[in-house]
Amino acid sequence: MDKERFVTLDGLRGVAALAVLLGHAFKTDSAERVNEVLPFSYLAVDLFFMLSGFVIAHAYEHKLRDGMGLWTFLRVRFIRLAPLHVLGTALGLALILYGVWRGWHDYPIAGLLLSFGLSVFFIPTPPGIIPQNTLLFPLNAPAWSLFFEMAANIVFALLAPTLTTARLASIVALGAIAIAAIPLTGSDASGGPIYAGIFAGSARVVFAFFAGALLFRLHRSGATSKLRMPALPLLIILGAVLLWRPPTWLVDVYFYASVFVLFPLLIAVGAQSASRGFTSVIADMLGRSSYAVYIVQAPLLLFFNLIVIKLYGEPLGAFGWPAVLVSSALVVVIALALDRFYDGPVRAFLSKFSKRRGLFVVSGGGDGKSQHSP
Repeated sequence: MDKERFVTLDGLRGVAALAVLLGHAFKTDSAERVNEVLPFSYLAVDLFFMLSGFVIAHAYEHKLRDGMGLWTFLRVRFIRLAPLHVLGTALGLALILYGVWRGWHDYPIAGLLLSFGLSVFFIPTPPGIIPQNTLLFPLNAPAWSLFFEMAANIVFALLAPTLTTARLASIVALGAIAIAAIPLTGSDASGGPIYAGIFAGSARVVFAFFAGALLFRLHRSGATSKLRMPALPLLIILGAVLLWRPPTWLVDVYFYASVFVLFPLLIAVGAQSASRGFTSVIADMLGRSSYAVYIVQAPLLLFFNLIVIKLYGEPLGAFGWPAVLVSSALVVVIALALDRFYDGPVRAFLSKFSKRRGLFVVSGGGDGKSQHSP
């Protein structure tokens, strides 16, 4: 079962990462610019969580039931996620330190270094460490989803040995109720990156991650075997959902319909859909670049933005779609290069090093591989 490959799901992950990238490429000095152009690109993170739950259940549920320990599981996950995460955070730190050197910021160096040290281990930066900071991960904001995902991974690993389908469905139902309660907290459905949105982020990951695990159970049982559609339409549908700007009166319905209905259907159908020919090549490329696109986009876009401001006196987003598409294409090219020449080799080295040192021994089978859903 470990060797089953879900190429269409890889493609869906890649499309979602591109939607986040395009949204952030429009950002100038405030988040409002993102909301003006691509108001629902943030939904990509809910899809990431759901895909992650599906893939983690596929790769590790039986190992956790057969005796794979929590620390072994976490070390495997750390090796999978850390190299690109640390790189993105280091790039963010370097750019902020450059701003401090130029006098653009007055952030304390000690606070920035502490933030980096905590971030390496997916720990948010406590409020007050960096003055006026509201982000969980100020050096690389998208890392907030990794924090919530690692928390969901820990809960799943602890529950896996006794997690019946009925219990799993109950957790999904509680997550859905929590998502419906987000407005009561004064936050909104896009919450997560900032401390004020911790409840929103928690609700989103609980529902989506465990819904993904439940979808895998349904896939494994054959309950979704008749849900089939060619891969390309699925990728197009997801892209349209994340890039469309619905009318104001439809906003709430659009969010709930996407998270509760459309995304589960896309994953259920995508898990049954075989990608072939050119579509398979595209889906594979999108999947391989998705994590790097997501986790290094913020520092890369900031770097591009600094260059554009230096040359033209205006931020990147002010030049519209042409500048956004060019900068996004550069990020994708860099992401593909990082996946091949940095992330893969570093993870292979860490895996071999940890095995030589006896840092983990997997019970119940070989070391499963999984793709991150940022």
